[in-house]
Amino acid sequence: MGRKGVAVTLRIYKSGYECSKLCYDDTRADGFAKTAEEEGFPELVEKFKGVAAIERAHELHTENY
Repeated sequence: MGRKGVAVTLRIYKSGYECSKLCYDDTRADGFAKTAEEEGFPELVEKFKGVAAIERAHELHTENY
């Protein structure tokens, strides 16, 4: 793959990253956890908190590209 191919690949990657931030981020998962807690679903609270932590780690990893 030449330079042009790399540039296109990076542009697609960044586009996907921005889309995923809009669709699902750690603040939404935290909000879901709060709602689950308020509604009495402790098993879901832990799952949503886990998703939030994964999303934060993913964002930190991908924002460097």
